[in-house]
Amino acid sequence: MKKTIIEIENKNYNLYVAVDAIYGEFILETEGDPTCLNELEDSDCSDLIDAINSIINDPATPWEVCNKDDEQYISECLNIWGIA
Repeated sequence: MKKTIIEIENKNYNLYVAVDAIYGEFILETEGDPTCLNELEDSDCSDLIDAINSIINDPATPWEVCNKDDEQYISECLNIWGIA
């Protein structure tokens, strides 16, 4: 798994990718309330989905390897969603 920081409405959020356990394989951290592709689709956030896909597919995106804190956060998200 890896992460990058993205800006949405003048705020920075972590975008975690290669999260194989979930549909879309990404988690977007938004003010402590994580979201993923199916939630964005249900909320009709097509512009945000397109922006995230552009970031994921852009070879210039500066990715970092997830550290233990990131992995714990992702694990907690999966537990909350009943996936892990």
